[in-house]
Amino acid sequence: MFVLRREETYEFPVDAKVPNARIPGQHVVHRFHAVFRSLPVERSRALLKAADQAQLRGEQWTGDKDMMREVLAGWRDGEVKGEDGQDLPFTEENLEAMLDNPFALAALTEAYRRSISGEQVQARKRGN
Repeated sequence: MFVLRREETYEFPVDAKVPNARIPGQHVVHRFHAVFRSLPVERSRALLKAADQAQLRGEQWTGDKDMMREVLAGWRDGEVKGEDGQDLPFTEENLEAMLDNPFALAALTEAYRRSISGEQVQARKRGN
């Protein structure tokens, strides 16, 4: 049964590809689950259209941080760690740190796009 809610959040996997410090030219994939807000259709379309138009013009889109501030409502507890290995809760400060990381920002933007397009996500083995 489909339940229509005015405000809804949902979890979606995010695969952040980070350069491997030990093997130049390779990446390590770190998965965590973002909690996204379900925006009205017209708002989601407007955000993604702006990104697509910038790409078509060959420009760097600078609205990705603003979009994430609007759609990212959190992340699953225990899946995002600080440099000290401690869990990082979803706070305004940690959100800004996440959005300042180019690998995390790119992965979040792609995950949001996949989440609203209905694209299937491949299962990944734990430990990455």
